[in-house]
Amino acid sequence: MRVPFFSVWLAVLPIGCATSHETGATGSLACLIPAGSSCPGEPPVTPLRFQRTIDSLNAVHWHLTEECIPVTYDPELEPIAPEIVRAVSLWSSSSIGCSQLCFAVPVSSADLGECARSLHFAAVFPPDLPESTLSFANILYDEQDGSIIRATVAADFDRVRDDGPSLQRVLVHSVGLATGLMAARHGTESALDHVATSILAPTSIDEAAICAVYGADPYCQ
Repeated sequence: MRVPFFSVWLAVLPIGCATSHETGATGSLACLIPAGSSCPGEPPVTPLRFQRTIDSLNAVHWHLTEECIPVTYDPELEPIAPEIVRAVSLWSSSSIGCSQLCFAVPVSSADLGECARSLHFAAVFPPDLPESTLSFANILYDEQDGSIIRATVAADFDRVRDDGPSLQRVLVHSVGLATGLMAARHGTESALDHVATSILAPTSIDEAAICAVYGADPYCQ
C-alpha cells in the first residue's frame, strides 16, 4: 500500500547565486530588500525544527513587521478559497495568541513577483515530483540572515480537491512549512507530520514552536 506524503520536497533558494537542494539547478536572483532580523543557531523548539540557511546556518523565518504578510492565490483556485483562508488563519496570530506572525486574508491574484514579500498558493503542481508527493513549499530567503522574502505553496489539487479533510490537511501542512518549520517525523503529534494523518490544524506542539520564534520575545531579532 502506497503511503501518501503531503510534503517530501521543500526547495529553499537563497538570494544571489542559488542552488536548489533537490535538483542541483543553479540560478541567480537579485532582490533589493530591507534589512531583516538575525536568527543564528538552532531555535529552542522540539521535537520540531526550523529550516536553516546553507552557509550562515541561520533559521529560515519571516521578519516581523507591523504589516501582515500578504497572501495571494491563483484565480484558478477560487473554488477552494474558503479552505485556503481557513488554513492560513490557523497559522496566523489571530489563531495562535502567543505569536506575532500575521498573515493577511488571502486574495485572488496573480503571483506578486519573485521579490515581493508574500505567501502565494499556486495552481500548477510540478509534474516531475515523486508520485507520492501531494504538496510542496518553495521558500526564497536572504542567505545572510535567513529572513524569508517569499514563499510559494502548491498541491496536487486534482488528487485531493474532492476530499475535504485531505484538502484541509494538505493546505494546513503546506502553510506550516511556509512559516519556516521543517516537516516532522511520522508519528509526531503535529500538523507538520510528513505522512498523511487526520490532523487538520496546528497542535500544541506546532503552536509552541511558532511562539518560540515569533512570540512576544521573538528568537529572531
